[in-house]
Amino acid sequence: MKEIGNNKHGTTLIEILISIILVAITTLGGIALFFNASQLQGIVRHKKIAVEMANSKMEECRRSACTAGTSNITIEGLNIENGLTIQDETSKWADYNHKTVRIGWDETGPTSRTFNVSFTTLVHQ
Repeated sequence: MKEIGNNKHGTTLIEILISIILVAITTLGGIALFFNASQLQGIVRHKKIAVEMANSKMEECRRSACTAGTSNITIEGLNIENGLTIQDETSKWADYNHKTVRIGWDETGPTSRTFNVSFTTLVHQ
């Protein structure tokens, strides 16, 4: 039987190049996954802080009168101009008002997106 190829003891240059290319592609995919995960972690952290801020502001509105309007806020060094909005609307039930606390911000990066956290409740006047 005739042998195909006569290199039995080593690898060829083509095999080495193919393995280097496969390792490079895999490594680049892993690096991209790492950067996306770290960006997502920052977004989740900002959402958590925004929920806590909105909840705290809503509790403040329930305990005492808070005025409707907008104000600037800061979430972990992210300065948000007019990021906190409080709306006060008359309800169809006597002696109650609808209070809405909304926090909105823009995340920057490769995929810039706008996020909002909003709580609405009835507050006795």
